[in-house]
Amino acid sequence: DEKMVLLADHPVRDEPHDFIIFKRDLIKTKQVYDLDESPLDIKDAKESDVFRDGNKVR
Repeated sequence: DEKMVLLADHPVRDEPHDFIIFKRDLIKTKQVYDLDESPLDIKDAKESDVFRDGNKVR
């Protein structure tokens, strides 16, 4: 079991320099996301229900 670890303890209000508090290798991000991972993802623009009507986008 992995336990939650406090990486930083700082004020709630964001500061421009907060991004340097920890090294990015501590965050295990994915380089490529699986399209089927989330059933709510929109994979095609036609599925988005957003359409152009002249100069208006609805």
